[in-house]
Amino acid sequence: MIGQTIEAPEGGFADTLDPDELNERQIAQAEQHIAFEGKLGFEKWIDTSAFGFKITFSLEGRHQLDAFDGVMSYRAKRGGQRYMAICQPYWQPDGPGTPKKADASQQFVDEWQFAGRGWSESGGAHIAIMVAERRSIGVWKLRKAGDQMTDDTGPRHYYVMLLELDDDETIVNQTKRERVVAPAERPGGPRSKAVARLLLADDFGEWLDQRSIYAVGYAQTTAQRDETIKKVCAITSKREFDNGTSADAHWEIWETQFHRPFIQAMQRREGR
Repeated sequence: MIGQTIEAPEGGFADTLDPDELNERQIAQAEQHIAFEGKLGFEKWIDTSAFGFKITFSLEGRHQLDAFDGVMSYRAKRGGQRYMAICQPYWQPDGPGTPKKADASQQFVDEWQFAGRGWSESGGAHIAIMVAERRSIGVWKLRKAGDQMTDDTGPRHYYVMLLELDDDETIVNQTKRERVVAPAERPGGPRSKAVARLLLADDFGEWLDQRSIYAVGYAQTTAQRDETIKKVCAITSKREFDNGTSADAHWEIWETQFHRPFIQAMQRREGR
């Protein structure tokens, strides 16, 4: 989809294809495969054993977030959309922290996983990406990020072209791709409603706080009890008792760890 030589001229990647080898139709077809092209600010990176190596980049404007509309984000047990990222230190005449001129030898290619996007009044638009390749991680750690700057030069900028990778390693045609649309949240059913009602019962609260195997010895709030149940049942929402392929497994934990022991405790108390 792209020529043998990918060079970033002053304005970016307008000449990534050799016009002597490709006609206008071929160039137009190639451009259909570009998922994003623009200047990114290298703001910060974080590396943890639990979540891996993540970089946050600032965008030039909120409108650039549209390029990632409906794109799958990296989450636990689910990989984010994969990209071939063709990067080069951004060059502009007399720009702070940039080379004297564009240097094609500084161009490099990474594989990125999309990890989310956001916007705020103070921070502006930004995206987050995950990098898994050790060599790339090592190189990014050596680069200066915005939160590492000690002077007023500002964060380093890179001109980036993103080409989306499919499962078979082919580059996705952006005019034909189907954006991943998150399914609407399914409402809670009878199970989640039953748990919610029991959480409001004084007897259940007293038993959970004082006499259950998860007793803390003092009165908790309903929200704290709710969090205990979610943690033990390995859920983030009570709706998961009714929805999803693991709903029955989550419900069985609720029954064995909370509901049945509580009922048995009430029966013993009433029998005295």
